[in-house]
Amino acid sequence: MAMLTTLIDATTPTLTRNVGNTYVVRPDDSLASITVKYYGSTAAVNDIFWTNKDRLSDPDQLRVGQTIFLPLM
Repeated sequence: MAMLTTLIDATTPTLTRNVGNTYVVRPDDSLASITVKYYGSTAAVNDIFWTNKDRLSDPDQLRVGQTIFLPLM
């Protein structure tokens, strides 16, 4: 009879992001304005939001001084 052993990785998981830069939110910034500035259109708004989902509960609630990650495109 063979004994099966289950291995459990008990290490703390790490969040990995495919990011190019960080950005510090300034007054009057929105995800759309940041996206236009760095990517040339608003097409990446959802990409920025999901890259920062652990930092942003709502894409319309950026805080001045908050650091967000900009994904590589």
